[in-house]
Amino acid sequence: MEVTNDGLDYTVVVTVTKVGTITSVNNILYFFVTQSNIQQNWQGQTHLEHVNRLMVPDQNGSVIDFSGGDTQTVTLNFSMSASWPLEDCEFIAFLQNKDSGQGNQQGTNPYPLKKFVVYQTIKRGTIDLTPEFVASDTDVTTNEPVTFTNMTTGGYIGVPETYEWLFPGANPSTSVEENPTVAYTIDGSFDVTLIVNRGGQIDTLTKTAYITSNWPVGVNGKANFVNTLITPNPNHGEFTLELNPVNPVIADLTVTNTNGVVLYKENGLNINGKLVKHISLGNLSPGVYYLTIQNSDSKTVQKLLVK
Repeated sequence: MEVTNDGLDYTVVVTVTKVGTITSVNNILYFFVTQSNIQQNWQGQTHLEHVNRLMVPDQNGSVIDFSGGDTQTVTLNFSMSASWPLEDCEFIAFLQNKDSGQGNQQGTNPYPLKKFVVYQTIKRGTIDLTPEFVASDTDVTTNEPVTFTNMTTGGYIGVPETYEWLFPGANPSTSVEENPTVAYTIDGSFDVTLIVNRGGQIDTLTKTAYITSNWPVGVNGKANFVNTLITPNPNHGEFTLELNPVNPVIADLTVTNTNGVVLYKENGLNINGKLVKHISLGNLSPGVYYLTIQNSDSKTVQKLLVK
């Protein structure tokens, strides 16, 4: 079933393919527009679901004649009412055997209803299933919580919905909650993926490099064990670095981009009193970089801006 529309004017193309033996000769394709979530007090109910709003082309349906081939296509044109919220509507099509002599439906005595076999039913939401989400913040501090809010719309109505989240770089790295909270444990830029299953209708959304996690500018771990001064900052990839330790320390120096790629590294720096270094990083693209001084239990991070 393919659906296109121009405003409230819709065209639906239903393709019916016979893949097995069908002996019936009177086969009818019925097409409905249904609406749910209708607020109505009726026989003890507060709302109504799957109410038939329209049959296209009409209540008689469309004849499907397989004598001309195993694949038949029906094109249906119709208009939706502006009073029907599209998010509450579904399109339903089914192929039914209307040959006589199929007996009566069970449990309909003393007023029996004739039985007509339905070969297959398909449906889709008027609005397609569209996964979406937002984060409480996309530029986050490492180890600080960030909450993701599911904003998925469309798809089947009145069916269970499940979620599978993928958070590389975060703890936890996966979740099945609707609106999970995680914390990124390392710095860098990270994709976020949401897989939505609404009643068997599944779709996936991945936002690339959606979250940027940064160590706090200053200290992570013990008190500020090395004070850093970068001059000039911003710069063009060449700068002077002044290191002033609180106490003598041996530490590693790295410069990384926002994806965590190491661009410069010196291991085992003996910082005993003020240490001044001139560093040239070559031709870097303008942007934000991170200069890190780290040993086994302390870490200082300074933003480095390249223009």
